[in-house]
Amino acid sequence: MKRSALTLLSILLIAHSVLAQRCGQEEFKKYLISKNPSLAQKLEQQKQTFINTIANYHARPEERTARTMGTTYSPIPVIFHFILDSAQLKQIRGEAGIQQRIDSQILVLNRDFNRQNADSVNIPACFDSIYANVGIHFGLACTSPTGKSYSGYELKITTHTNFSPFDDSAKHNSLGGLDAWDVTKYVNIWCISMAGGILGITLPQSYINAGSGAENEKGICALYYAVGKQASPSEYYNSEYNLGRTITHEMGHFFEIWHPWCTNDGACPWNGGCDDGIADTPPQGEPIYGAPPFPTYDACQYDTSTDEQPCGVILWDYMQYTDDVEMCLFTADQAIVMSGYIEPDSESYSLTQNPSLTCPLSANVSQVQTNNTVEIIPNPSTGIVNVVYNNTGDVLQSIRVINMLGQEVKYIQMTQQSNISIDLSALKKGIYFIQCNFASGRTTRKLLLQ
Repeated sequence: MKRSALTLLSILLIAHSVLAQRCGQEEFKKYLISKNPSLAQKLEQQKQTFINTIANYHARPEERTARTMGTTYSPIPVIFHFILDSAQLKQIRGEAGIQQRIDSQILVLNRDFNRQNADSVNIPACFDSIYANVGIHFGLACTSPTGKSYSGYELKITTHTNFSPFDDSAKHNSLGGLDAWDVTKYVNIWCISMAGGILGITLPQSYINAGSGAENEKGICALYYAVGKQASPSEYYNSEYNLGRTITHEMGHFFEIWHPWCTNDGACPWNGGCDDGIADTPPQGEPIYGAPPFPTYDACQYDTSTDEQPCGVILWDYMQYTDDVEMCLFTADQAIVMSGYIEPDSESYSLTQNPSLTCPLSANVSQVQTNNTVEIIPNPSTGIVNVVYNNTGDVLQSIRVINMLGQEVKYIQMTQQSNISIDLSALKKGIYFIQCNFASGRTTRKLLLQ
């Protein structure tokens, strides 16, 4: 994207127009269209692609079921770029607070995108049938493009305390921000302070394809203290946005789905308003905030005599503006669109081809180091592995095998202290973590099954 040349007046007007909004995507879209009018036509073409893709899956129910209920790709590396001043860093408990935030955020993303969120029990029965498994997994990036080790984030201390939401300076080291890591291998999330009360904004590939952004600016900008799941109430934006759903919402934009209402002017699709192109999200005229009761309707309930909202507005969708506690689903058709972008030959498929760049979730995989040197042989493995360690008298009590979602997939209670062989041939190919629990602590090693 070309350097933003907004005047002070236009910045103030934009900030006023998006004040207190959960997501600035609609205003961002209008701003980009004002600079590049062809984007509007390109986005309409993209919506027609949504419609055609969804129709094709409806015509082949068996493929649609596979897409929304169990398709799984390797985890996508996610790097968080924190650009903060000293006071902001202190506000979120320094680097320990950052680590807690990103660990919890990856857990939230994996649960939300894979139909594993416990609050799905809140979905009303009339929407439960479209509650979908997108099948996209995420992991913190632990290796940079240059091979340097990280814990999923990098931090820059700055005196620049407030970035314009539509400016790109946060994405460039030369302008006071941090450069993106290779966008073909990582999802980049810039965690910053943004003017105008915006919690998140995303530059997806479609905008770049339309000439409204640069490849090295692809990714998400998020308000730094709305990232992750709450550990301490005083550290978060407010209690409405403390469960990590801001990034879930923005990641939906990253994989090219829109808000159900598309514009903020209240018009219904049959009266000149916009639709998201997603068949199973009821039409909606404008955003809804808070946590309203079920059912809730808006002005788009009826198209003449046709009831377009038989169960009301889909308040529980992650692409709404409702509170985090209300959000708990992606729909089946949203899943079809999003997962389509990581299929082979699609624009984001390469993101799924670098699982070795990800690291264990420290919120679930303890990394307390012992004095024991542990090796997993062979590694990579096709199924049978041997755990070899220097036996210094420290008792190996158990071994846990943990997948990329932090889930235990195998547990071994130790009855011997040598010749330890584990058969993992029944597990799917991918990255796992072998956690060896000694009397003095734990040591974790990464394993690639192939």
